[in-house]
Amino acid sequence: MGATRTFVHFEAGGHRLGIPLEEVAEIARIRRATIVPRAPEFVAGVANIRGRVVTLLDAERLFGTGDESPVRTPGAWIEGYAAVLAPPRGHLALFTRSRLDIG
Repeated sequence: MGATRTFVHFEAGGHRLGIPLEEVAEIARIRRATIVPRAPEFVAGVANIRGRVVTLLDAERLFGTGDESPVRTPGAWIEGYAAVLAPPRGHLALFTRSRLDIG
């Protein structure tokens, strides 16, 4: 039998997607993230996660339709979940408003 892999699962654009667990350093609940003016559409904003500023990449914009993404107004706050990527990409996180599952 082959080795089984574990993934962090999330939904985007009505599709269930996954990232290999070894590519994820941690899962964080985002309660306050700041939208960055003039950032590319796929950047949801930035958040302070354990004292580090992490750029949140919007899963809906990257993998889905983008229809569920909120209007990006400077100074607005967003909430959701982040899968912070493992080093050397630890300054990036995949952001989603849906829950993240491990399996």
